[in-house]
Order: sequence, then structure tokens, then C-alpha cells
Amino acid sequence: MILFSFKSRIFFCCFLLGLFTRVIGQGKIEFEHLNRNQGLPTNTITAIVQDKYGMLWLGTQNGLVRFDGYDYKLYVQDPKDSNSIQNNFIDYLGLANDGDLLIGHKGYGFSIYYIETGVFQHFRHDPRNPNSLRNDQVIAMYSDPKGIIWIGTNMGLERFDPKSGRFDHYDIKEAHISRKAAVSSIVQEPDGKLLMYVSGNKIVRFDPRNRTYRFLPITSALNIHIRINRGGVLYLDRKSYLWIGTEFEGLIRYHEKTGEIVRYNTKNSLLKSNVIMQIIEDSFGTVWVATDGGGLMEFDSKVNKPIIHQFDPKDPSSLSSNAVYSICETREGHLWVAAFSAGLNIFKKNKKRFELYNDKGLEGKSLNNKSVLSFADAGNGQIWVGTDGGGLNLFDPQKKTFIYYTKENSSICSNVIKTLLNDNEDNLWIGTYASGLCVANFKKKYFKHFLPTDFSNGKSISRFNVWALSKAKNGNLWIGELDGGLDYYNFENHKFKNYYHIFPGLKKLVAPNFVSVFADNDDNLWVGTQTQGAYKISNKGNKTTPFNHRPNDPKSIVSDYIQVITQDTEGRIWIGTKQGGLSMLPNSNAEKFVNFSAKNGLPGNTVFSVIEDHKKDIWIATDNGLCKYAPKTGVFRTFDESDGLQSLEFKTGAVYKEASGHICFGGPEGFNRFHPDSIGYNVHAPEVYISSIKLFNKPIEPKQSYNNKVYFTKPVHLLDTLSLSYSDYVLSIDFTGIDYTSPDKNKFAYMLEGFEKDWNEVDANRRSANYTNLAPGQYVFRVKAANNDGLWNEKGRTLIIIISPPWWQTWWFRILATIAILSALVIFYYWRVRQISARNIFLERAVQERTAELREANERLVNSNEEIRISNEQLEKQNFEILKMNEKILFQKKEIVQQKEELEVKNNQLNQINATKDKLISIIGHDLRNPVSALTSLTEMLQTMYKSLSEKDIAQIVGHIQSSSTSLKLLVNNLLDWALVQNKHVEPQLKKVQVWKEVEECFKLLKLHADGKGIMFNNLCNEADFVQADKNMLQTVFRNLVGNAVKFTPKGGSISISSERTEKGELLVTITDTGVGMTQEKIDQLHKNQLIGTTAGTSNEKGTGLGLVIVREFIEAN
Repeated sequence: MILFSFKSRIFFCCFLLGLFTRVIGQGKIEFEHLNRNQGLPTNTITAIVQDKYGMLWLGTQNGLVRFDGYDYKLYVQDPKDSNSIQNNFIDYLGLANDGDLLIGHKGYGFSIYYIETGVFQHFRHDPRNPNSLRNDQVIAMYSDPKGIIWIGTNMGLERFDPKSGRFDHYDIKEAHISRKAAVSSIVQEPDGKLLMYVSGNKIVRFDPRNRTYRFLPITSALNIHIRINRGGVLYLDRKSYLWIGTEFEGLIRYHEKTGEIVRYNTKNSLLKSNVIMQIIEDSFGTVWVATDGGGLMEFDSKVNKPIIHQFDPKDPSSLSSNAVYSICETREGHLWVAAFSAGLNIFKKNKKRFELYNDKGLEGKSLNNKSVLSFADAGNGQIWVGTDGGGLNLFDPQKKTFIYYTKENSSICSNVIKTLLNDNEDNLWIGTYASGLCVANFKKKYFKHFLPTDFSNGKSISRFNVWALSKAKNGNLWIGELDGGLDYYNFENHKFKNYYHIFPGLKKLVAPNFVSVFADNDDNLWVGTQTQGAYKISNKGNKTTPFNHRPNDPKSIVSDYIQVITQDTEGRIWIGTKQGGLSMLPNSNAEKFVNFSAKNGLPGNTVFSVIEDHKKDIWIATDNGLCKYAPKTGVFRTFDESDGLQSLEFKTGAVYKEASGHICFGGPEGFNRFHPDSIGYNVHAPEVYISSIKLFNKPIEPKQSYNNKVYFTKPVHLLDTLSLSYSDYVLSIDFTGIDYTSPDKNKFAYMLEGFEKDWNEVDANRRSANYTNLAPGQYVFRVKAANNDGLWNEKGRTLIIIISPPWWQTWWFRILATIAILSALVIFYYWRVRQISARNIFLERAVQERTAELREANERLVNSNEEIRISNEQLEKQNFEILKMNEKILFQKKEIVQQKEELEVKNNQLNQINATKDKLISIIGHDLRNPVSALTSLTEMLQTMYKSLSEKDIAQIVGHIQSSSTSLKLLVNNLLDWALVQNKHVEPQLKKVQVWKEVEECFKLLKLHADGKGIMFNNLCNEADFVQADKNMLQTVFRNLVGNAVKFTPKGGSISISSERTEKGELLVTITDTGVGMTQEKIDQLHKNQLIGTTAGTSNEKGTGLGLVIVREFIEAN
């Protein structure tokens, strides 16, 4: 597949059809063209169809082409790729009932392109398989409402059921002919029967229900032995007319009920060619017929005689060739016409919003000079058109005709007509370049010429170049001229007077060019100069108000180069300038302007003319197109050449509004005429699609490997989720908006949620978003589009982007790290317990040694007592000291006995601690080993078998990992709580706590576990019961007790918590359940603050054995 890039200005406007009336039967229509020069892959298009997503598919002799208004994508045959197109030569394109693409190849069977998956499925004749296609010469295809595909081949009719894959074959032949008829066209009647064009120029009606057929006596018989080349075509229109396009005998229109038959062929001169290629009916009811060599035929629903559209070498907007092969009407209602070896022709119905008149065309049907400078009313609905070299053209809008009046064939004074004005006596005043002023009355054949040579006595004007004319309230004329000419003509005395040096404020001007003069509703005179600003002269002539541009004053006029001055029905004064924009005064007495430029809506900053329409909107001709300004809303709407404008520029003051409301604007390439009510809006919001995904600026194709990875399998424009690695850090997303009106005027806005907060607005030339170094996580890319008239498709298109983290940021690594930390804590705890045990053993040995020493000393004292008794006499003097020593020994003996008792108590405590330690290690060893082992096994399984596991297997493993992690979390939490209790580090924070609320919170926390066993919770506590307690400890007590109750309560049981006040004012909280209860042994162990071994619940739930110990300690602490 090859991708071509194309950006041009050639596509359509889809308007409110109710605002337009398509003109049929007026002859010439204008085509826009697409060929190799504009990026079309080939100039020979054999078939055209638009799919359900709005994309155009083109069948060519060099492959299949998809076009979205900007880019071409070419599908060509690749013998090494089974999913490539079957053959590059495409004879037929159509849509299946479900929207998939049907592709017919003459000699290569047919294919179905499944748009949702991007897969081609090919069907060929297989001699070994009777259920295969019978003949590879596929000429016609049709998909009926039931999804059955009917195929016309050189050997008859085929029925194919896509669901079952079954082919049924039907021979079509006349009774006396053994040869099977070829089927070249298939249409379906409202009752479900099929009409077929078969070889021999015959029409056959086939009934699919009983599989019978009969020949209809409509067409004349040809030599049936002639082998079919392309065959004829059929079309059944909405009025039940059957259109029969023969291969050699022209066109036939047949109505079965009335029996009416109308023939069109070269013999009766109604056609230019008898070879009919295709017939369609558009949304307006017009029938279009493609012929080979005769161009395109247009049949209006009300006119029998066709309009013939052919190639005209002198007209660049005509058909590109008379060999028309295929026609397609798009959703916007525009016609795509394929011409042999001449590319595509596009007829944009209703696209031309403005009538265009120029010098191209027959004499009397076009201008004699394309540059239009002025307009005036000619009476009877006709218009005087002043040209730059062609004199006057009298235009009849109804007949579309022109009559030329030049200096050579009439009495007008010049062929360069700069300005025109009708006076109150039906005379036409003509201002010219370099030839002064003329007045003409063509009915009376009265003409008079005024030159500056007679100015001294007031009989003529003061300058040769007359640039502007305006009528005062009294009917007299103001005349603006170059080089200081500002004249006034009085109809009473027929005299001219120059006011340049008379009006105060104008005398200081140096040879001003008065290019604009205008008498407002109050009869004030406004004059505009080319370089010295604008001036208002009061109606009494005694006051002149200058308006000059002041750079530091935003409310001054925008430029001193004045182009045009006018006033609307609301009294606003509008002044158009050169390169400054448009200035507006709210009324004729105001002096502060409201200014408009390209920055706030104008298409260009040079304003040539301004006029108000019948709805009080303001039309402004600029150097970059035409625009309409709505004062009520402040909205500008712009138009350019693609809307039918004669050019982007206009001529100064060349504007005219007819009594009918039509407006004319003149310019260097002719003039435009339109009625404002006929200017509709494009109401077709573009369909938005992702057109390309690129990594490191390399396009990623569906099902193709990039960096040993297939990123997606469906077509990119249908992609909804994109999974990337953290190493894919250079990402580009291209997008498109399908509206063939004027794709170059489409606007786009995109945003990556999770990375950006605001929309990025771009034009059609920048339909791409680029991102680098996005952090791992999930993002949502959103893109929307607006058509050429600013209508947005707000829904747009979304693409979920998932960027996976590096291994050290993955969830499994974090779980393993958590397990390692917990293991280290357990090992540290075990080491610390061993240290304490060793210290206790050391102390016990020291006590034993000290006791032995004291025992030996006591024995020695007993022995010496006998000696003392024998030698009593000798020791009488020492008796007092000995008595004291004896008392001291007795005291020491008591101390030894007391120390021994204390050691026995400590020894018992150490034995209990050792027992608790052994029990705790046993619990931890048992309860920690299982989830850790499970986590290790599961993560090893994920690491070694990830690619072979299904999504369901992965989900199940992740669920096991979550369960094991939850068990570890519960164990660790209980260990921490128990450790705090043992170290006496828990100090209760007593607050007023509502018991009923805490019970509700506990029930909500354990509801999921209880629901899994069908256990019902009953909160019977009084909502008015409050206690002074540590809220966190109380929550821990309820959680452990209720969790233990859920664990040992069988399925379908119940757990109730109630509260009541005792006589002492204490609150008694009772928890009852329908579970198995506890043995007396475990109750005694609990009262002795001993750890209780874990016991599996009624559904084999696991525990830690610490919960009830923690409950006892926390209750005692409060």
C-alpha cells in the first residue's frame, strides 16, 4: 500500500438545500478537476463509491484508491501478501448491505473488503469445488436488503450468501438458444424481483423466490452470437421508470405500467454516443447518464430532452473528456464523474453561491470587458455596468444578456467608466478616467460631454478624472475628482461650481484626490481623500469636521487613505480605507469610530465597497474576498473564489443593490450577482478520523510489525485504543475531517487529556499532533473538526493511549518490593526476639551463680557458728559485732529470697513470651509463607508464560495476586497493631463517638465479603448512644469482631450488633451471630492474653490469630 499526500482547494460546500434552488436545464455546469497533477495516483478511474464513513473509493486500472479529501491510499496487488488486492484492474465497485466494499474483476472473480477489519476476501472459480464461483468474468454485482450478493458473469447469474458462504448458479437463456447469457447489470424492483441486462440486448426479470425468469420485450434484438464486451446497464428510478443503457444502441426509458418507451440515440440526435456506461439518479431526481465518447447526459425530472455536457478545450471548467466511465453522488449531493484517462470531474451542486459574469462566453452572453468599475439602474430590472475599457454594458438579469455601448458605437465620451449615477430626470451621469463627465439619456438619445476646458464660466467640471458621484437631497450632484476637484452641479441653472477652496477646512489640503463623495440622510457632505483622511461638511456648508488617523487613538479613523463612504438605514456611517480596514460612526454626528480589521473578522484590510442588504446586514468587499457583517451579532462570514467570486479583489465603489434585493459587486475579473437569502450555510459537519499513527516519524500500519511488535490490527481510522511502551517516546497522530466542500478551509482542534488542558486549534495544513517523552499512564486523545463555515463536529474522535511503564515501575515489581520489605521486617523481628531471649538466658545464669555463692557462704557461717560456740569465751568481746553481722546476713537472705521470687516471675514471663514468640512465628511462618509463595509462583508464571497466556488467564492470575496481597496486608496490619499493644505504645485518643454510625461503617467495609456468603447484617444499636472512646481503636474492634463473625458464620446466616445502657450508665454492646462459636479453651487463652492459632472459616477463609488479642487489648485500653 502506498500513501500519497494531497492538499488543494477543490472541494465542496454542502449547504442548506432548502435555501437553494438548483437550476437545471440552463446548460453549462462547471466542473472542478482532479488528475495526476493534483496528486491522483492515476488518471484512469473505472468506478467510484463512497463508504459508510464518508471516504471515497476509486477503482482504477492500477489498483484500488481510498481518498479522504486530503490523502490518497493506494492498494495494489502483492503476490507475497495474501491480504492484498486480487488484481489491479478493477471493473466494479459497490457496497454490500452491511457497508463492506464489493470489488469486481473481469477474469479474476470478485473480492469483499471488510472495512471494519481491513481484510480482503477473494472469491474465484475452483473447478474442484462446485460451491465456488462458476465463472471469473464478473461484470455486475448487487447486494440486496437481506445481504445476499447477486453476481453477473459471462455464464449467467450467481447468488452468494456471505453468512453461509454458499453459491447458487442460475443459467439465463432463451428456450431456442443453448448458449448461456451473460449478465451485465442487476437492479431490484420494489417487490424483490431482479431485472437484469443480459447479452443479446435483452432484459430479464428474475424471481428469487421461485427461481424463475422471463424475457421482457423492451429492447430490439441484436445478433445474440456477438460476445458481450462490457454489456448494457439498468437503472430503476424513484418514479418507476426503467432506464436501459445499451452497449451499442443508446438509451431507452421504459415505464411498464403505461407502456411508455422513449429512445435516445445518435440517430435522433438526442445523444452524442450510443455506448452507455452508467446511469444514476441524484438526490434532486435528476438522472445522469455516462457515455463513452458522448460526454455526460443530464435528464431533468420535468424535461425529456437531455442536457449534454462535453469536453470544451476553450473552457477549463468543462468535462475533462467525453469518455465518461463512472458517476457517483456523495452525501453532500455533489457529482463525481470519472473520465477515461482524464481523471475526475467534480460538479459541486449549489456550491457556487454567487453568479459570475465575465468576458468568457458568446457575444451578448458575456461582458465585452472583464474589469467592472461601476453600476447603475437602467430601468425595467436592467443594470448599467461600467467597465475599464469596454464602455457601458446593459445587463438583463432575467435573460442573462448584454448589450454593449462603447465610444465607438454610441455617443458616450469614454470606454473607461469610473462611476455612474441616475439623476431625478432619468439621465445617466457617467464619470470617466481622463475624459471628464458625460450625461446620457438613451431613450431620448441625448448625450452631453463636460470637460475642464469650460470650467471658468461654470459650464463644466474642474478636472478630467471623475472618481465619484453623489446626489444631494435637492437632486443636485456632488462630483469628486482627482487633483483637487470637488464640484457641485445645480440643475436649476445648469452650472458647475468647485467647492474645494470654498469649504472651510479643505483649503489647507494640497491637491487632494477626492475619490469618494457621499451626501448622507441629513444632507451633510462626506468626502474622502487618498492620503489626507475624510471630511464632513455640514449641510449649511459652514462647518468642516476632519477625520484623520491618530496612531495612539484607537477610536480615530483607521487610515487616511479613504476608499468609500456610505450610510446604512440605521444612520451609521461606514468608511472603507486602504490597508487600514473599516471604520464606523454610530451616527452622522458622532466623532468616535468603531474600527474593524483582519484581526477581528475582516478578510482583508483594504475595503473597496460597502453596502447594506434588505436584512440590515453589511456586505464588505475587501482585497481578500467578500464578507457579510451582522451588526446585531457582531459575526463576520467570509467568502472567496471557491464560492464563485470573480477574484479575491474588487474595484473601488463597484457595488449596486437592485430593487429585488440582489446585490452586484464588480472586480478585475467580472462581477458577481446574488441575493443574500440564497447564501446558505454548510450544515455538514466533518466526520473526524485518525488517519495515521507514527512512531519516530515512521507510519505504523495495521497488522505490521514495528520493533518486533504489532501495535494494532484494525484500520487506523477505526482505532479506539493504542498501547505503547515507555520506549515509544516520539509519537505523531495525523487526523482528517471528511467534508469535501472546501477541505482546505476546514479547521481542527485537538487535545491530549492527561497531558494538556486546552485545545490546540490548527488549520487543514497542520493535521497532525506530535508528542514526546510522555510519562507512563493512560491518556485520551481528542480531535474535532469544523467545516468551511465554522460548523464543528463537537463529538469528534477519541483515541485512548496507554503507555506501559518500565519494569521498575510495574505493579508486579512493586508487589515484589513490598514482599521483600515485609520479609526484612519479619527477619528483623525474629532477630530481635532471639537477642532478647539470649539476654534473658545470660541474666538467669548470673542469678544462679550469685545464689550458689550465697549458699556456700551460708554453709561456711553455719560451720563457723559451732566454732564460735566452742570459743565463746574468746569471742565474747566480738559478740556485738557478730550479732550485727548475723542480722545483716538475715537481711541479705531475705533479699535473696525476694530476688529468687522475682526471677521466678520473670522466668515465667520469659517462658510466656517465648511461647507467644513461638506461636507468633508459627502463625507468621504459616500465614506469610502461603501468600508469599503464591505471589512468587504467580509472578514467575507471568514472567515465563506471559506471551502464551490469554487475557482471561492473566485476569485470573492478577485476581490471585490481589487476593494474596490482601492477605499479606491484613497480616501486616494485625502484626503492627499487636506490636503496638505489646510495647504499650497505644495511647487512646478519647472523643465522643456515635456507636451506631461506627457499626454502619464497619458493615459497609465488610459488606462485599458478607454478600459473597449471603450473610445479613443487622444494626440494632440506638442512634442516640454515644461513648467516650478512641474512634480508630473502636473501628478496629468492630472490624475484627465482625470480620471474625463473617468468617465463622455459614452461608445464609446473620450478624447483629445491639447496644443498651446498664444501671451504672455504661454502654453494653452485644455482637451475636449464627456461626460456630468459640471453644472454652480458646476463651481461656484469650483471657490470658495468649495468641490463638488460626482456624479456617466456614468458607475456608484464612486468618492471622491476632485479631481477638488486639480486640481485648484495645477494649481494656478504653
